[in-house]
Amino acid sequence: MNIQDIEKLLKIVKLMEGGDTSAPIIRDANPSALIGEKVIVRCRDAGVHFGELVSRTGRDVTLKDSRRMYYWVAAKGHTLSGCAIHGITDSKIAGTIELIELPEACEIIKCSPTSAKSIGGYDEYQP
Repeated sequence: MNIQDIEKLLKIVKLMEGGDTSAPIIRDANPSALIGEKVIVRCRDAGVHFGELVSRTGRDVTLKDSRRMYYWVAAKGHTLSGCAIHGITDSKIAGTIELIELPEACEIIKCSPTSAKSIGGYDEYQP
C-alpha cells in the first residue's frame, strides 16, 4: 500500500465520521525514504538489528526479515557505518525474525548491496 492509497482510506474514514474531506491530511513530519530498503537500526534499548524497513513512525520502526546483530565487526572500518558499507566478519548474528517492532530507534543506516548480502547471509550464531 502506498501513501496515496493511505490518503484515500483516511478521506473515506473522515467522510464516514462526517468530517471535512477537503482538509489536508497531516503526514509524519519525517517520512522515511528508506522504506523497502535493507537497513541497520540502532535502538536505545533493543540493540542493533538488520532487515528491510517496513515502516517508521517517529522513533518506532518495523523491520521485516530482521536479524539481531548481537556482536558485530565491520569488514572494513570500525563502526556500524562500516558494517552498512562493507558488511561484517567475525560477528554473532541471530536467526531471522519475520517481523519485529523496534521502539526508540536512534539510527537507521541504509545498507549497500554488499553489506545486505553479507549480513543477510551470515551464519546464525549458535552458542
